[in-house]
Amino acid sequence: MAKVLFVLGNAGSGKTHFSRKFIKSELEQKNFWCLVDKDHVGEPITNQLMIKLGLDPDDRDSPIYKEEVRNLEYQAALSVMRDQLHLGINVVAPGPWTKELKNGLLFNNEKLGFPNETELHYVYLDAKPLDVYNLIKKRNNKRDKWKLNHWEDFAKKLEKPQEIVQHNILTLTHGLHFEKQKELVKAMM
Repeated sequence: MAKVLFVLGNAGSGKTHFSRKFIKSELEQKNFWCLVDKDHVGEPITNQLMIKLGLDPDDRDSPIYKEEVRNLEYQAALSVMRDQLHLGINVVAPGPWTKELKNGLLFNNEKLGFPNETELHYVYLDAKPLDVYNLIKKRNNKRDKWKLNHWEDFAKKLEKPQEIVQHNILTLTHGLHFEKQKELVKAMM
């Protein structure tokens, strides 16, 4: 029975970093996981589509991106995840998954198109706005330009989604040592 670990959190909360460390740590124990990062899966297509729409290819914050392009990235990631799960391969999926979290899709194997016996697990990485700012600045990604240039507007969106609280999803705070984070994640599985 394959597992999915959705690594949730705001931009700059360390989702990809945590996911990579988790997978490397698991590989050392001969536990195999596939990383399906929606940014990496969708970026080549998204950038070209944004250019065709006459938009900045690094824009991930405009209403047009969110309405016209965002869902394609997530659909592509889910498609890759389905293939892995049907092969019996565990998947780590970092991303905000905001819309899927709010509409409940993230909690339903059938709606996700996953095999029925897939185990769904979740962890939310929580970081204070100053930590998010510093992490975003440090990673120096062109897609974060708007966030940094409009920090006050972006920072207002950094609250923990109510769905995280309602579903009692394990929340790890920024700065907690990775070994402790991994221990907590493994304990819930």
